[in-house]
Amino acid sequence: MKIFDALVKWDSALTEAVRLPGHFPEKKIFPVKFSRRAVGTCIALVLLVWFVFGQTLSFEFINCDDDIFVYQNPLVLQGFHVDTVLQAVTNIHNTFYYPLTLLSFMADAEIYGMHPSSFHLTNVLLHTLSVLLLFSFLVRLTASFWMSALVAALFAIHPLQVEAVAWVTARKDVLSGLLFMLTLHAYLFYVRKPGSLMRYSAVFFLFFGGLMAKLMLVTTPAVLLLLDWWPLKRFESCRWRVLLEKVPLFVLSIIFSVISFFATSSIGSETPVVQPSCWWRTGNAVVSYAVYIRQIFLPVGLGMPYPKYDLNGGMLLASLAVLLIISGGLIYFRKKSPGLLFGWLWYLGMLLPVSGLIRFLGVARADRFVYLPGIGLFILIVWGASRLHVLRKYGKAGACVILAVAALTAHFQARHWRNDLTLWTRSLKVTGQSAIAYINLGVAFAKANEPESAEACFQRTLQLDPNDQEALYNLGLLRVLSSRMIEGESYLLRVLALNPDRFDANKTLGAAYIMQGKLEAGIEYTLKALQVRPEDADARKNIETAKEILSKEQRR
Repeated sequence: MKIFDALVKWDSALTEAVRLPGHFPEKKIFPVKFSRRAVGTCIALVLLVWFVFGQTLSFEFINCDDDIFVYQNPLVLQGFHVDTVLQAVTNIHNTFYYPLTLLSFMADAEIYGMHPSSFHLTNVLLHTLSVLLLFSFLVRLTASFWMSALVAALFAIHPLQVEAVAWVTARKDVLSGLLFMLTLHAYLFYVRKPGSLMRYSAVFFLFFGGLMAKLMLVTTPAVLLLLDWWPLKRFESCRWRVLLEKVPLFVLSIIFSVISFFATSSIGSETPVVQPSCWWRTGNAVVSYAVYIRQIFLPVGLGMPYPKYDLNGGMLLASLAVLLIISGGLIYFRKKSPGLLFGWLWYLGMLLPVSGLIRFLGVARADRFVYLPGIGLFILIVWGASRLHVLRKYGKAGACVILAVAALTAHFQARHWRNDLTLWTRSLKVTGQSAIAYINLGVAFAKANEPESAEACFQRTLQLDPNDQEALYNLGLLRVLSSRMIEGESYLLRVLALNPDRFDANKTLGAAYIMQGKLEAGIEYTLKALQVRPEDADARKNIETAKEILSKEQRR
């Protein structure tokens, strides 16, 4: 009981410290007599998170991006040193500038080693903290305890959240999510004393940290403006201050957007991402906005990745109609229900950087993209439902049923992320003809020493796209490893005809030539590989071996 009483006192003191004056009831949001309820709710939220995601601690790494970003990343493998930290902060890596996320991977490796359980544990802990911070933020912002708890619970265990938490590479989402929540709390603290440089600095640097974890947070200043509109209502008394104080934050967003724009356009592979037409990107963004809404209400058929598809006019018009009807209705009722429009604008704004409108990210859409934007839809749904008389009467029972269904659905959805075979087999069932899924499933079969199944997957990819570089490369590699050199060379040469500077194809072809005694050709292609990655030890070793053999032959 002493521990519980201490929690009660801490909760009461914290509430008094951050309670916002003027716009909310003058009662404390967490009065002492209700602190047991607050602590109990937090415990329930933690249990929900761990019911769904605790199982991920026994999961493996995934062969999509986990290899590039984590278990084969030289910086992560080397751990914390002055030079590796500097490289993490100063290098732009594969379209994403994410030094803080990379440093968190390095910390996991340094503390726990390279076992996947430690990386999964960090993801779950970060998500748990974000859930608790969201709950606290909404209660202090709106003074609506149970509605805030329900929004936080949906954020905690909705099936759409599985990809962001269960995939180690999605650390970018959960880490940036935590920093986003801290930024919101810091902003509430700043609003109590506008003009305080120390409090504003906390907002600025937490936002800066969030951008260092994932560039998607560039729209955070717009979210803060939304908060100023509702429920803080700061525009009514200090409009110019509200706008001016966001200028440094918008400048920071522009700087990071420029960094992203000029980054290399390859996503975790050697194959450049081909940018579709502006028309397709615009249409896909509209359709994606509508599809995510459907998935919030009906989270079935979730998979990874959702490949590029043929956009048709009917799909586009139907999606556009849904978005316009919702927008029009919420704008019409904005005075009676400003919270609904607030949630809708949160969703629209936060999703914009990953909607594919500005830059195609290699997939049509992804569940992890809705990790933070989905909060806006949860707010809209919960605040909207609270206004319906029937739901007011049976709201608690209905909420419990919804949360139970969501938790069970998410628990079973997370199981598909256990390993490569379970993930990609499931993805092909729900997403259909996906080249990325076929390739990664093929790589998983090759790793499991099932070359025939692997080749079938790669050949299926070539049926979808005869010039798919990943499929051609992996078929060439399979041939080389099985000593079918001539066939392997033909596939690798096809890859290099499409992308002459591709590192792995040059390295593998060079090694194949060296093994056959074609030393000059082997040296030539290995040198091309080293021009791309001069630090690669295996390629340097191949060069040394070839030169040594060539030198012996010349002496004879």
